[in-house]
Amino acid sequence: MTNQTPNAKRQTPNAKLKLSLFFLLFLVITGAFFTCQKEHLTLDDLELNNENKSSIVKTVSARDIPEVMNFIASKSSDYKFLLDDSTTEEGMNRSHEDNLVMTELITDEITQVTNAYQKSNYTFRLIKQSGLDGKYFLNLVVKEYMDTFYLYIVKYVPDTFWLSTHSLTKDLGDYTGMVYFYSDEGIYIAKVTMSNGNATASERHPCDDPEDEDQNDYPDDGNDGGFGGDCEFYWEDPDGDTWDNYPDDGDNVQEVYFVINCSGETGDKSMNEFLRHPCSGSGGSVGGGSSCTNVGTCEAPLQFNQDCECKPLEEIENNVVAVVFEKPPCARLNKLENNDDFKSKLQDLKNKAATDNHETAYILKNNADAGLGYDYSDPIDGPVNNLGVNVSLNNNEQIGGFVHNHNKDDQNRDLSIYSPEDLYALYVWLKAGHISYTTTFFSFVVTNHGTNYALNISDPTAFITFGDLVFNGWGDNDDNNDTAILIDEYEGINNITQTYPNGIKNGNTVAQNELSFMKILSYPGINVGLDLYKSDNNFENWQKVKLNNGQIAYDNPCN
Repeated sequence: MTNQTPNAKRQTPNAKLKLSLFFLLFLVITGAFFTCQKEHLTLDDLELNNENKSSIVKTVSARDIPEVMNFIASKSSDYKFLLDDSTTEEGMNRSHEDNLVMTELITDEITQVTNAYQKSNYTFRLIKQSGLDGKYFLNLVVKEYMDTFYLYIVKYVPDTFWLSTHSLTKDLGDYTGMVYFYSDEGIYIAKVTMSNGNATASERHPCDDPEDEDQNDYPDDGNDGGFGGDCEFYWEDPDGDTWDNYPDDGDNVQEVYFVINCSGETGDKSMNEFLRHPCSGSGGSVGGGSSCTNVGTCEAPLQFNQDCECKPLEEIENNVVAVVFEKPPCARLNKLENNDDFKSKLQDLKNKAATDNHETAYILKNNADAGLGYDYSDPIDGPVNNLGVNVSLNNNEQIGGFVHNHNKDDQNRDLSIYSPEDLYALYVWLKAGHISYTTTFFSFVVTNHGTNYALNISDPTAFITFGDLVFNGWGDNDDNNDTAILIDEYEGINNITQTYPNGIKNGNTVAQNELSFMKILSYPGINVGLDLYKSDNNFENWQKVKLNNGQIAYDNPCN
């Protein structure tokens, strides 16, 4: 049981843990012409030198890449970006979100891709503003270019029908939907229309440059400086094999990369060049060739660097970029099964539940080690011989999770599952902005009855709506709040959820309380917005708890 009080002393961490699943976005720009010196490197040499060279992909945190973080800080307001779709007619006519969207950078799980020339790119998840219509996700990409960095934002918006039959985490071989690009100032600048894994159209909007008014048209006429060719999405494994769609015909592929290949046209900027300088038009040569024309010529796929030396493109800029997806709640629970620190905390709380005469809790903060674990507050002890703990959070504090126990109560008031007060605390924290990213937030409880549960907010808007209904009058010293709808359900005096006559109480079996709780989460005609998970006695084998024809069922394994 959790009591919510308003004052807090703890500080908000800078890093926020977000779970991600990556594939790779590979932008290969070909067919453009450059002017620089070839020197002694030939195309045959380049092909030979590139054999058996592959990218290295790893997960890093902000503390590992201080130069990159300093660069992002110089381009943002406290790692927040404002996306503005209203800068173009195309943006204003989009309906899947509002014109202005504040996003926040996730700084503790970053995908770094390093090529054979030690050029690295970094992909970050961006937290999108909650409560917006449509399903999409945002990435921020920081790319090394010569001796500096540049960044842009990518938004992936799948087609609604396509999304109803596919998974964003693995079925992208025939992706149908939109890919939008934003500048480092959050201005909408380009898009690609995808159908069955292929680009059917593309547009660029170079900062409303009067000389590029025709950039709002599709590039089919070859004169508007669009992508200048077809873009195709396909899969590639580490050995270089490719498929038009994800290999599902018996191929035993342990890891594949999602890539896109976009061709270029003579006289047009490559997509990379456009993203580096979106406000300088879309035509012209790549790489600043005009400044090196006095030293000779250099043909693609070579490019001259800042010293006018003809080098492989990959030595100047790495074209392989990770696409970071949102992982489901089960991904974190599965990781926590192998987190000894987390499991020892739960075991300690379970031991205390059997011996102590008070409840104990911990506030969980997402740590910055990209290990999907937590940093823990000092233990918070509840009042002796009473239920609940008093948890205080300051106005700006954000937390990554909460864990507490239900101890053995001499008056037989303790429950084997979440209490109404536990749900109320979760509702208050969410509504007050203490939970910024609900996908990986859990409220855990371990009880003297041998149960271990995790509660996740699957739909924040729905849960707030539900809370507004059932918690009316709570927290206002309302003497009549024991007549609230939720209390009636727990006491078994209201049959709206068919918990009557059992309700949720001490003296019921664990199975009875679990079934009644799930019936509350499946409130008739209302999306409560909460999902329940359950583990074994070792805090492993987490399973999602569901109702199937009015009876308990489990997703095993959790996915």
